Amino acid sequence: MLNSKTRSLFSNFVGSFADAAVLFPLLVLMGQKTSFQFPMLFLSAGLLVIFSGYFFKVPMSVQPLKSIAIAAVAVGATVPEIQMSTLLLSLTFFVFLLFKAEKWLKYFSESWIHALQVALGVLLLKQGFDAVSNVSAGIILLVVLSSLLIYLIKKTDWPLLGILATATLGYAFISGIDWSSDQMKTLDLTFGIPIDDIRWATVANLLLPQIVLTMANSVIATEYTCKFYFENENNTQVTKTVTIPRLVKTIVASNFISAFVGGLPMCHGSGGVTALYKGGAKHWTSNLYLGFFLLGLAVMALFFNVQLLQFPKVIFGTLLAVVGAYHLLLTKKTWATVEGKIRLLLAVGVVLFTRNLIFVLAAQMLISLSIVGYSQFKKKIKKTQDEAYT
Repeated sequence: MLNSKTRSLFSNFVGSFADAAVLFPLLVLMGQKTSFQFPMLFLSAGLLVIFSGYFFKVPMSVQPLKSIAIAAVAVGATVPEIQMSTLLLSLTFFVFLLFKAEKWLKYFSESWIHALQVALGVLLLKQGFDAVSNVSAGIILLVVLSSLLIYLIKKTDWPLLGILATATLGYAFISGIDWSSDQMKTLDLTFGIPIDDIRWATVANLLLPQIVLTMANSVIATEYTCKFYFENENNTQVTKTVTIPRLVKTIVASNFISAFVGGLPMCHGSGGVTALYKGGAKHWTSNLYLGFFLLGLAVMALFFNVQLLQFPKVIFGTLLAVVGAYHLLLTKKTWATVEGKIRLLLAVGVVLFTRNLIFVLAAQMLISLSIVGYSQFKKKIKKTQDEAYT
């Protein structure tokens, strides 16, 4: 049997890689489908992972800007267009800082956040099943593995999700590099954003959805999720270290730098925090393991021919499905009310139909406006009736 200290070190080590199911596929996608340089992508991600752990004093998720990354590949955006979108996102959130972001963001109700979290959970579950959609036996195995992992993780404190993620990442790393290459690659460290051939309509298409998603998921939902999981862990002063202004500051600074050096467009993520915690990461030093691993990859990418990291489909799908299932559990408080059930079920329906979290948020806003309008209408009717009686 391992003593408590060794057990804790092991748990934090394997837990640090539990967010690999989201971070690495998107990171590799950016490197393979655009002309971003792998060394710079790994370097920028590694530095922010290390800094985020130290800065927030909790295991903090670092992920690519999902909307920009996926949309960039879908519309064939160029690197300068992605860099410009990243820069404008940074400047937008800098404005939020100037005008006291926490005062603006307080209007995002908890039910809105939970609706986004349940929508993210559904998307993760769907992506998990899609990962094995061409393998009928794989779908059955995915369900079995997911159910087994969820059951075991709830019954024991062994970080099974983190172990699975670490093993999967190790397999992907070993199988995804051409070790026969002996030529060191050149790293173009050009500073700046060439704007001559930028399509500004494409920039808007990348930027606008990401602003909303970053504000809702990377800032508000991440703050809530960190407090939900870490407020009583190891006497962490999470209420002081993980705040909306501090989250916004890291998003502003990291993306401003990345935009000019060709680094990875990055943010935080409530789903990633869930993965880290359920994977076994309970202390901020867990970020050091993943961060230095990424820095090692940056060095390796200069010497070896990095190929597409091939995650085993069933295991990759299981990682996404388990994280998605735990993400759904974050919304229990809202589900306890009739209005909450309506909101969450609507969020599920909207996200399944549109695959877009912006529409989920818009639907929640419409519900809130309808409730306010109905309340005002009832007050007006009551006032009219009272006046009629008098």
